[in-house]
Amino acid sequence: MNVTITTDASYSAKHNRGTYAFFITSNLGRTSQSGVLRKKCSTPSEAELKCIINSLVFLSQQKDLFDKCKNIYINTDSLNCIHIWNNDNQSIYKYKLRPLQHLMKKPMKDIKRMFKDKSIELRHIKAHVSTDTKREWVNDFCDKAAKTE
Repeated sequence: MNVTITTDASYSAKHNRGTYAFFITSNLGRTSQSGVLRKKCSTPSEAELKCIINSLVFLSQQKDLFDKCKNIYINTDSLNCIHIWNNDNQSIYKYKLRPLQHLMKKPMKDIKRMFKDKSIELRHIKAHVSTDTKREWVNDFCDKAAKTE
């Protein structure tokens, strides 16, 4: 079974805090969650990566869904997260993402171990584009939910 997760985060430089929202869809239904990240963040990309990790942890706790899913597609508007997730060293170097890669190394390793028998693919969604596709609608939903936290 395929599972699609759309994520978005918001970051406040003033408070070094991030908020997040994700929306999960599958054959078993839909669910969403939003909240404030527990630990401080130093960049918007860090908040985005933490949001992705939160969504995967949440998915792992949904026993029925977790056991049945094989392919997980994560829609994000953060290319930096995709570069780090895919370990794209050329882009990591180009966009100076090494500190974030180092910071997120352990949580990402734990997640990848937990999901070792599942395929996880991150897909880029253009944010704040006025199109009427389902992906952009869900991204806009997550963006608004993250900003209201």
